[in-house]
Amino acid sequence: GKRRDRRGREVFDANDAATAAEIVAYYERGIERFRRSGRVTCFFRAEYKCARGAAGECSWHTIVSHDLKMTRVRCAKVVAVSSDVVVPSARDPLVPVHERVGFAPVNALPGAIAVGSHRNFVVLGAGKTGCDAIVELLSRGVDRSRIQWVISRDVWYFVRDEMYRNGNSFANTGRFMRCFLEETSVEDTFLAIEKLGFLARLDPDGAFPGVCKAPIVSLKEVEALRTVKNRVRLGRVLSIEADRVILERGILEFSASDTLFVDCMAEGFYGYGNFSEEFRVFEPGRINLGPLFIVNNPSFSSAMVAYVESNFFCNERRGRIEEEKQCILPAEGAVRPRDSRNAPRRVLRSDEDRECSDEPPPSLY
Repeated sequence: GKRRDRRGREVFDANDAATAAEIVAYYERGIERFRRSGRVTCFFRAEYKCARGAAGECSWHTIVSHDLKMTRVRCAKVVAVSSDVVVPSARDPLVPVHERVGFAPVNALPGAIAVGSHRNFVVLGAGKTGCDAIVELLSRGVDRSRIQWVISRDVWYFVRDEMYRNGNSFANTGRFMRCFLEETSVEDTFLAIEKLGFLARLDPDGAFPGVCKAPIVSLKEVEALRTVKNRVRLGRVLSIEADRVILERGILEFSASDTLFVDCMAEGFYGYGNFSEEFRVFEPGRINLGPLFIVNNPSFSSAMVAYVESNFFCNERRGRIEEEKQCILPAEGAVRPRDSRNAPRRVLRSDEDRECSDEPPPSLY
């Protein structure tokens, strides 16, 4: 971070956004610290495989690297990511795309702008990724008249400036939560939060957005997004042909020779909510990460799992749980975001969890 106190420690600043290079450097320092301990080996661009025994336990573990070298390891516990989160650059397009059409994931956008082979850009998706694509285009000098924004459903945006006003998110949360206690309907609750400045939408006087997946943007970014007037609201994209886009409620024509489609689309809740009721976080010899246990915060959800594992699973209790094959934190306790109407329930549940997080949950005993 750029802001430091007298001792040189980082001071929280909501507007101090890290660059891609700074994020990579941060993880490089963390990995190097782990390696110096002599207890950690990192395998990147690798695949983990597990051979399960008759009782379902992992009898051996194998790591296959990108050059097909195999490393067999022994470990007492496996921590695995069980979500289906996939970013656009790591998957095929979600819809059929004609081979002559320029189509790229959002992270390829800076390079495409630099090359300059496209004059027109069509951004697919109105979530956080779509916002980032629009802001990137505008910040690099692309004329807003050259940008088309396909918005299948309007969404609510959280405004960073108000959430972290005066650097005190906890005090601001009190103002935010009061709306849930005082209002009598979902619509009135969201409108009250919007009036306080915590929420924003592209059209302040437009239709009530039906989606709330909590993309966080700054007020400056909201103002920039609103300058892009060429918005296509014809439902979801069904396919992209050689010179036209087929949508649920209409057709969008374009010139394939100078148009680039920017893929910012997502299925469901990005893979964070695709879990069966039988899903368990803790199993004998294994921890499965994935579900959200606090609203819209994967990092804190994983931190909660780590806290429970390191503080409440003493050897005696761990042995008893593994012997009885008990598991905690079932999927039914996870937050499953859907749309705006489910948001109050999600937030209130997460707030209750936050209030009692200093004590182990009853299911641990």
